[in-house]
Amino acid sequence: MHSAYTTGPSPINLLGLKAERNWNYYELITKTKYKADLAGIELIVD
Repeated sequence: MHSAYTTGPSPINLLGLKAERNWNYYELITKTKYKADLAGIELIVD
C-alpha cells in the first residue's frame, strides 16, 4: 500500500484510529473505512 502523504500526520491518525498490534489487516481496514464514511471521506485501498 502506498500513501500519498510523505510528510505530516498519517491519514489514519487524523481519523482517530491507532494501529494496535492485536488488530489484523481486515479489522484495521474495516474500522478505517467506517471512520472515513462518518467523516465523509472516500477511502480507496489499493
